[in-house]
Amino acid sequence: MTTDTSPSAIEITYEAAVPTYGGIDAADFMISRAGQANIECALYLALDARQLFEGRSGRLEDAQVQRLLQALAASYYSTVVAAGQEPPAIATLRAADIDAASVDEMLTAANIPLQAEG
Repeated sequence: MTTDTSPSAIEITYEAAVPTYGGIDAADFMISRAGQANIECALYLALDARQLFEGRSGRLEDAQVQRLLQALAASYYSTVVAAGQEPPAIATLRAADIDAASVDEMLTAANIPLQAEG
């Protein structure tokens, strides 16, 4: 996936799932920016954040979590780079880090069906 952030473009490449205690809730990404060294980063999804998404989608399977991490990475790393910051080697997203209004958008971007509200 390539995300364009002014003034430069970045490329965020999913590399692999990272096994963690309690399940696969992390993934490695390669961040590439023109004229700069590539950066390998790990993005973790904390249990409270996973539960936030599962509140709208139902239980997430490991493959769905990986797709969700890819959607989250596109948003997270683009925001970090656009702010002029260096992407951290390891980042953990907690529920408090995720705008509740973006939950449905991230699930949709990850091709995860939403449960009917009610």
